[in-house]
Amino acid sequence: EALAWCERGALRSAAVPLPGEAPGPMVLSFPDDVDIGTAEAGVEPQSQLLSKLTVLLGEYVAPPPGVESPRKGDPTAAKEKRALETLASRLELRRRSPGSVLFQTGAPSDEIMVLVEGTIVGEPGALGAARDIATSAIQERALGFGRGTFETGALLGEVDFFLGRPRCYTARAGPSGCQVAVLTRDTVSALEVEDAQLALLAQRVALRSVCLLADSTMGLFMK
Repeated sequence: EALAWCERGALRSAAVPLPGEAPGPMVLSFPDDVDIGTAEAGVEPQSQLLSKLTVLLGEYVAPPPGVESPRKGDPTAAKEKRALETLASRLELRRRSPGSVLFQTGAPSDEIMVLVEGTIVGEPGALGAARDIATSAIQERALGFGRGTFETGALLGEVDFFLGRPRCYTARAGPSGCQVAVLTRDTVSALEVEDAQLALLAQRVALRSVCLLADSTMGLFMK
């Protein structure tokens, strides 16, 4: 019970919603549409966002259900936590005002986004004739055949990023705006040269996200 209490306290200090709870808003004094990392508003808000981002990234590399997680104090767990913190620090933190466009259909896919706060609304775009039927179906199912809402922890743009093709949908900040952490193609290229293990960790995060999407849409192609 004491351990559970400590874990809950750690999640709350990182502004992460507990299971069954809705994510609470984080009030920041930044102007709209600026890079949080360069805003002159002190280090505490950015520190909180980085802590939360580390936890969110960790969810994508956590052992699958039925596989025991490393115990606290285990050298492997400590090493992975440090790697997640380092990866989080390499992402660019940005705030976007309600309704503003994060990316549009047809734009270059040179960034992957992690939603840290707020919501993002996805709007399917007109797919080109070159797109295959399976990709079109997955996109439509993922966005609810019209408009879909991404919530805290969601990755956006990872499929188009790794396929090297233009964006296949438009993403707008939700009614209360959003905070996103952005992994650019330049950063990925730099990590591949500087720290191959860190680059691999970023790819593991993206791969788990793609697998979750594929799992949720598999029924679309099975009868």
